[in-house]
Amino acid sequence: MMKSRKNLRMAESIHRAVSLIVEELSDPRVGFVTITRVEVSDDLKHAEIFFSVLGGEDEHERTLEGLRSAKGFVRTQLARRVRFRRVPTIDFNYEL
Repeated sequence: MMKSRKNLRMAESIHRAVSLIVEELSDPRVGFVTITRVEVSDDLKHAEIFFSVLGGEDEHERTLEGLRSAKGFVRTQLARRVRFRRVPTIDFNYEL
């Protein structure tokens, strides 16, 4: 099913903002992370943020743990930087 134009714009805005926010994280578990894509649900209430990171399986798990623990901070910063009527809940997933 094709995503709506609004859905695609929202995903792109989240992608740009979260890429910058993740660079600012001071968590030592989060190293060099690249946000690869963002998928927003049809109702615009949830966003899946996919990332990649250099390193082995241990590095992937450590980074995922760090990003998930910073989820609240990332969402708060997202609300400050991008003007949405409602900021979606976010979840991080490793891009295979």
